[in-house]
Amino acid sequence: MYYLGIDGGGTKTAFILINEDGEIISFQTKGSCHYVQVGMDTFRQVLSEGITEVTGKAGINNSDLAYVFCGLPGYGEIKKDI
Repeated sequence: MYYLGIDGGGTKTAFILINEDGEIISFQTKGSCHYVQVGMDTFRQVLSEGITEVTGKAGINNSDLAYVFCGLPGYGEIKKDI
């Protein structure tokens, strides 16, 4: 069982993969995923590439992830996006 954490920010996005014992299995850093700053295409690209890279380093598939926790910047800052 694996858990993926994504911490998005205005300058970088960090991806961390841990196992059920809390051991760090894989870590990856990408550019900003703040959709207001980089646009939706780059937002999707950063998340997709980061998830693919962090799971690939660990040799697992997305289906092996029990939970994914995301902290993503910008959501709620523009009323029409809520």
